[in-house]
Amino acid sequence: MRVHRGSLFWGLFFLLLGGIPLADRTGLIDASALGGVGRLWPLAIIAAGVAILVSRTRFAILGTVLVAAVVGTLAGGAIAGAGGFVISGDTCFPAGSQALTRETKSGTLASGASAVFSLNCGTLDVTTQAGNGWSVGAAYRGSPPVVSAGGTRLEVTTPRGGTQGQDWKVVLPRDQVTSVEASVNAGNATLDLAGSHLAGLRLDVNAGNLILLANGATIGRLDAKANAGRVALTLAGPVDGAVGANAGGIDLCVPSDVQLQFRITQESLSGTNLAERGLSRSGDVWTRSGSGPLIRLDVSVNLGGFNLDPTGGCR
Repeated sequence: MRVHRGSLFWGLFFLLLGGIPLADRTGLIDASALGGVGRLWPLAIIAAGVAILVSRTRFAILGTVLVAAVVGTLAGGAIAGAGGFVISGDTCFPAGSQALTRETKSGTLASGASAVFSLNCGTLDVTTQAGNGWSVGAAYRGSPPVVSAGGTRLEVTTPRGGTQGQDWKVVLPRDQVTSVEASVNAGNATLDLAGSHLAGLRLDVNAGNLILLANGATIGRLDAKANAGRVALTLAGPVDGAVGANAGGIDLCVPSDVQLQFRITQESLSGTNLAERGLSRSGDVWTRSGSGPLIRLDVSVNLGGFNLDPTGGCR
């Protein structure tokens, strides 16, 4: 009997994703015993690597089972309240620990500025405003985020050893910032960059969730990666770039008149819905004509999915 490895992976993954929280709620397991599981998210990437190495050997099925078990257990443990994996950065804040400290910093940026964010465990919300002023509002336990600002650069990073979670609310000057980078590890981020004009945008998500809202924005170059996580992109174009998912997913929402060109590199246990969305295929290139601007992406997917205009949207 031939086993379809994609079906095996997703079946085991969702079984654990729902089974672990259900077992916790019915008293069969104690979720507090899984308290450290969120810190083990690199195991998902390691398991994915093992599965790739054995994908063309007689151990391929075992590799599939391994990665499904690891990713499903991590995600299911997080939902059960284990602390800080994909579902909620809020779980980075341990119950019963010291009160949150809140502070705000602000300043101005010159034209052509860059904004860089590096978050380990927590939440990040970025919006924009007219003018040249920026602000960072932070809620945290322990040490505050490290905020560095100069004439053309704003950088916000998690403090060394900061494992209790950070909650950042950032406002950027839309008219001044032309480059944004965000790295999110075991957290949630929402970047509302509507109306911005960026030369470059780089997104890197590990065991987390990131939502980009870029209606009315122009982006010269987009690079986005999701490892054991999810990136949801709302774009209106024009955009050139590359997106990739390893043991994770990329969702893309666009207006109906936008022209699309995707070059797909699809490895084992991966899928797209481009045929369902009416795109035409020639080799590894999928296209859609339209009267609007062009979105052109190189898409790499391994142990995950790339979905255009998914049901429910990109939130």
